[in-house]
Amino acid sequence: MWLNSIQRTLYRGGDNPGPTNGTVGRQTMAAVNAFQKDFNLTVADYLTIETVRALGANF
Repeated sequence: MWLNSIQRTLYRGGDNPGPTNGTVGRQTMAAVNAFQKDFNLTVADYLTIETVRALGANF
């Protein structure tokens, strides 16, 4: 479950993605966008490959 891994990584980094449930909801995307801003990544309304790699997620 790579999305669960992303949610856990965001939480450990201080961005609250909401429940670790493998679903990309509003709260998860808000955490993703905060992560993208913090690491000077492209801020998008979806998970980019660049962001997934930066979070260290394995597919």
